[in-house]
Amino acid sequence: MKMSEQRLIQLEFYCLCLLAFSLPILETLKHLFSLAYLIVFCTRYCCYRDTFQHSPVGKYIIIFVLLSIIAAIGSTLNGFSNDKLHDIIRYSLIGWMALHTPLSRRQLSIIITILIISTLLGAAEAYWLMDSGTKIRFELRSVGHVNHSSIYILLILGAALPLTLAYSNKKVLLAIIILVTFTLLYVLLETNSRATAIGIITLAIPFLLVVFIHCQKIGYVFLVVIALTTLYCIFSPPNVIKKFIGQNNYYTNKLTPREKVWHTAYYVWKAQPTFGVGYGNYKVVTLEKMKEWHPNSTRDFSNIKQFLFLTHTHNRYINTLAEGGLTGLLGLIALLFGYAKCFISTFKHSIQDKRNIAVWLIGTNALVSTIVVGLFNTSLHHEHGILTMLLLGLSVQLLQKNTSNST
Repeated sequence: MKMSEQRLIQLEFYCLCLLAFSLPILETLKHLFSLAYLIVFCTRYCCYRDTFQHSPVGKYIIIFVLLSIIAAIGSTLNGFSNDKLHDIIRYSLIGWMALHTPLSRRQLSIIITILIISTLLGAAEAYWLMDSGTKIRFELRSVGHVNHSSIYILLILGAALPLTLAYSNKKVLLAIIILVTFTLLYVLLETNSRATAIGIITLAIPFLLVVFIHCQKIGYVFLVVIALTTLYCIFSPPNVIKKFIGQNNYYTNKLTPREKVWHTAYYVWKAQPTFGVGYGNYKVVTLEKMKEWHPNSTRDFSNIKQFLFLTHTHNRYINTLAEGGLTGLLGLIALLFGYAKCFISTFKHSIQDKRNIAVWLIGTNALVSTIVVGLFNTSLHHEHGILTMLLLGLSVQLLQKNTSNST
């Protein structure tokens, strides 16, 4: 590899570090560092195209973007706007570039460390703003809404957990990582998001299975903590547990608010099944619009026991179906399938080494978080969409490099 190409890759690494730091807390700088990363990456691609290593996962990102654009064009021709198409293109582009930026495990660890530090700083500011009365809900400055901030922290927690495996032989560093992990867990529970609470469980199970293969001591530590946390939730349940119990009791034999929204979204999709109503355009769905789209329907869309009109559907898949139609949903499924296929194919090789399996867990946790939380909220969106694609891209390029080097 030529020295000048190495310098460009190093510059890409620095851009990613700056992007990682600014992502949850600095709105303007986040855009500037994203642009800087794009410029440096394109420069390397144009100057050293012969040595550019393509990834098979990249085609799934391209399929996702192309189908999203086709859905946007179709919905535009049907008279709808697409205010959020740029968000899809932005995080997909960052994911594609990360997939083709050849970084080392050490550089990945540095980027994750910076992501953790910026998240903790953002969380500290969020608590301070709540205590001072400036804000009533926990929000990371640049991420925004409490649900989005909760998803972002879940992704960071999923990236931090595998570091306990990667640095299991360094006691002081391991102790710091465990302390940071539980701090993130505490902050995440404070957001009171039921979707991310379920996400925590889905991340913990495969992590424990892998940990007991490579480092049983760490596994026992986490089992003890899980047991203590369970007891705490039983005898002094946090608000998120109370939400689970209270809402389940209240909505017995009734549609929950999310079910009402999903029911509404189904009829939105029926109005525009192929291309949807436009990305970011679900907010225009009103009672009047529903009556306009379904003039001959016998359904009473004003029935508050059956229908609820919100700005989004609290479900990644249903929201994509409503806004992008079947075309957009197929693109999303292709994207998730491409990454899932990669993680499944690299598992056998990765499980043999604790450093490789740590990288595998970082990417898998990001994918699982996106899939599971997407069932109850809008994952893969704005800042946490960028974070997801960043973690997926960097982990996949390392896994594929390690697999190819061993053959």
